[in-house]
Amino acid sequence: MFVCAADGTVLAAGAGSERLTGRPPEALSGAPISRVLLLVKPDRWPDILSGRAAGAAVVSGRQTHAHGDAKPLCVIGVPLILDGEPRVVVAAGLQCGAACIEDVLRASEAKYRALFEGSGDAVFLMSDRFVDCNQRAAEMLGCPREAVLGRPPADFSPERQPDGRLSTEAEAAHIAAALRGRAERFPWRHVRPDGRLVDVDVTLTSVEVGGQRLLQAMVRDVTAQRQAEAAMHASEERYRRLFNTSRDGIAIAALDGTFEDANAAFLDLLGYTLEELRRLPAAALTPPTWAELETSTIRPRLLEQGFVDDYEREFIRRDGQAVSVLVRSWLIRDDAGRPARVASVIRDLSALRRSEEEKRQLESQLVRAQRMEAVGQIAGGLAHDFNNVLTAILGNAELLRSQLDPRAAADASRLAQVEQIEQAAQRAALLTRQMLAFSRHQSAARQAVNVNHVVGELEPMLRRVITERIELELSLAPNLGIVQADPAQLEQVIMNLVVNARDAMPDGGRLVIETANVFLDAPAAASRSDARPGPHVLLVVRDTGCGMSAEVLDRIFEPFFTTKPVGQGTGLGLSTVFGIVRNLGGHIMVFSEVGRGSAFEVHLPAEPSSPAPPAPPPGDERSLTGSETILVCEDDETVRELTVRFLRSAGYTVLAAASADDALADYECSVRRISLLVTDVVMPGRSGPELVAELRARDPGLRTLYISGYAAADHGSREQPIRSEHLLEKPFSRRVLLERVRDVLSGPPQQ
Repeated sequence: MFVCAADGTVLAAGAGSERLTGRPPEALSGAPISRVLLLVKPDRWPDILSGRAAGAAVVSGRQTHAHGDAKPLCVIGVPLILDGEPRVVVAAGLQCGAACIEDVLRASEAKYRALFEGSGDAVFLMSDRFVDCNQRAAEMLGCPREAVLGRPPADFSPERQPDGRLSTEAEAAHIAAALRGRAERFPWRHVRPDGRLVDVDVTLTSVEVGGQRLLQAMVRDVTAQRQAEAAMHASEERYRRLFNTSRDGIAIAALDGTFEDANAAFLDLLGYTLEELRRLPAAALTPPTWAELETSTIRPRLLEQGFVDDYEREFIRRDGQAVSVLVRSWLIRDDAGRPARVASVIRDLSALRRSEEEKRQLESQLVRAQRMEAVGQIAGGLAHDFNNVLTAILGNAELLRSQLDPRAAADASRLAQVEQIEQAAQRAALLTRQMLAFSRHQSAARQAVNVNHVVGELEPMLRRVITERIELELSLAPNLGIVQADPAQLEQVIMNLVVNARDAMPDGGRLVIETANVFLDAPAAASRSDARPGPHVLLVVRDTGCGMSAEVLDRIFEPFFTTKPVGQGTGLGLSTVFGIVRNLGGHIMVFSEVGRGSAFEVHLPAEPSSPAPPAPPPGDERSLTGSETILVCEDDETVRELTVRFLRSAGYTVLAAASADDALADYECSVRRISLLVTDVVMPGRSGPELVAELRARDPGLRTLYISGYAAADHGSREQPIRSEHLLEKPFSRRVLLERVRDVLSGPPQQ
């Protein structure tokens, strides 16, 4: 037996070849088969090697033995594919008659069948249908051998192949090429009856068997290999995506420090392209001090333990600037476990420190805002309680005044004392209004206002306030946006800021008031506590005074905090500004340094221009008396008694209650219809709005007047707020109370 290449070169010879030729098998390897079997006519070898000679390629001749003997000989050739390569098995035997030839044929057939079945690959013989296949082929297709034979290859293929072609179209192309005598090698995909896809590599060759032209397909299952390749590709893709999209720098370097790969974040940090980075030596990117530290400390630790966690170092950027980074490195080893390269994650510390500083500033703003909110709540509560006291003081002073005759000498000095009581109480009321403005509980009559007009009207007064030692400069933007605000409150803001600037320049200086249209985007608004994105009007008051330290700036808006000597400041000026600005939905910021002056920036939300509300026409003096029945509910005894006295003095019938429960009982027991309920808003137990809801369930037409130390906007609900015309703020005088009562009783029905 000889295994030959397609051209007849002997690749291997069996042990029996030595008995036939007299030479050992290894001596025959590499020789042409025609030089080994000399008696076969040369013109017969093409038929033998192709398998076309009489089915089994039997020839007769006499082979001269190595010892000089000559005996009859028969030779056959069987083409087949071994390990994916075309080969020919040549069998030669001494001829001893027809029986001998048949034995050789049977031996060759048995040998071929053994090779056919024993192949590790699937083997098919086919024309337009499968003619034969080995057991490995049947197992690969998931069918018994009998279910494979006689069926076309298309029955075992999906509709389309991975290249997108129809399976029938691709199959026809490959068969046509193989029939032209050219071996075809190509990838293919089969489908099993259970639907599982099988990826294979196919070698397709043309062979002649028994005078019939067939195709032999050697098929190797590469599904596991393809899956491994796909998984590797997906893993590589995930790695590359993570590598390229990481916000931190990632770099791969050789052990000598030269870079092999880097992501976009690291390249942006240093300012180089990847090609430029690969050409640079490590020394060009590392300052000498850090190079020495890496050589003496970092590199030995990395080689010893395989990683180094979070150490700080510097790189030199392309522009020559040093940038501080935080580095985490680990070793990458080769298949033999030897250190091969270093992978590192690099974080820009400058960006991290900017982020930490921004976070610190935001936390500081939050703490300051929470502190101011808490102080505001306390200030608002104190002002509310104080207003009850002031209402009693001013009301009783008014009653005392009405009992004194200014023409009587005995009453003249008492009237002077009453006036002093009233003046002191009014000053105290002003302080409470400032406290309420800080705590955002002050009532405001908002309207469309141009800040430039407010500044222009105040200018003469401002110049008198700052005196001639200070130069005043106005820089007012044209076409300034409109804000919704109370003009009196805006005047208070401007005046307080100007007075604060004046006091910071005792030796004179320069004071600038600026206005501008600005737009706060989302990041700018987020950096300012309480600010919202959108168009704003900017008011700036800037001075060249003594400036403020960081400690003073931290408390600048706290009520009763002042740097002025005792008796020269209440500490409510800037806190009032803060409260008014926040109440208007705006934001105020202060920039100051000791010895370099201060700048207060006020941002107010800009609104579409709208005309100011017309002033009510002057009317005649109205009668303040009445005969209706009024129910008064007030938990503060002095305010309740004073309110009852004022109303009874004007002719009204008055029922007084100290709580909502008492008011409900008085309403049930009253024999007269109650025309008006006068109630405090905040009371122990049920509140004023809750009392109103219960009484209106019984009398929908009941009119109501609220009294409170807070503003209307701070009471009621978002759906049903308390309107300002239905609220009387404390402290109030007798005349104001009687006018408001008459307005409510004579006005339209309340909803």
